[in-house]
Amino acid sequence: MNYSYIKNSNEKRFKAVMKRECITVSDYYDTTKTYDVFFRRNNKGTNPQGKLRIYYTQDTDLSIGTIFLLNNKPYLVVNQDAIESNVFCSSMAVKCDLTIMTYSKELNKYITVPFALDVNDNTTSSNNTISIVDGYATIYTGLNQYSKIFNINDSYYCFGGYYKIGNLFYNGGLAYIYLTKETMPTEDTCLLIYNGLTSFDMADATTYQLSYTAIKNDEIVDSPSLTFVSSDTSIAIIVRFDVVYLGQVGFPTFLQVILKILYR
Repeated sequence: MNYSYIKNSNEKRFKAVMKRECITVSDYYDTTKTYDVFFRRNNKGTNPQGKLRIYYTQDTDLSIGTIFLLNNKPYLVVNQDAIESNVFCSSMAVKCDLTIMTYSKELNKYITVPFALDVNDNTTSSNNTISIVDGYATIYTGLNQYSKIFNINDSYYCFGGYYKIGNLFYNGGLAYIYLTKETMPTEDTCLLIYNGLTSFDMADATTYQLSYTAIKNDEIVDSPSLTFVSSDTSIAIIVRFDVVYLGQVGFPTFLQVILKILYR
């Protein structure tokens, strides 16, 4: 058998399809990183996980655990096949319907990590609605520095309830987390994350727009109601909602000292 002929034939057909159907998708954690792929849907039936079959050249830096964005939705690569072709690889990608926000001490910031639900474990699905029927669930994501932030006994709001991590394990490029349902706290957990500068040079400008992310019960709040109050109006005043006007030179860390943020 002429293996060289077979490889050349496969490569020719693959390049033709790639040229015709190629879509460039970006990495979830690093949007400057992209992958050229083409898709085949796993099946045409209703599927809450939105599974897709993707094809890409073997030199593409894409592996099990990679999460990419398609139409602004995260998809997790869960396997890798067709390596023997010496031309291309094929993988199944699963849509991540759940995101959990957690804090990274190493990066000193909050990270939103996408997860897929293991529907073969302990759930039922109907009309794209996933129901947790036994008070526990297994979720999984790519094994990386972000998934390793999670620890046993950490608690999070998800699936409309309050869940604690009972166990976690890593296997084949994926991180699995076993969740158990807990009693819902009687009070909401609210958090405000500042996204901007901690110091400001008046030589650049005399106004600065504040930017914060509001989080309630581990979920980002869209269009939150935020009120900014200056504790010393001789140094800075709020001129329009979240815009600060500086009236005194040489105050190096005004955001940390003179502003009190009220979140309701």
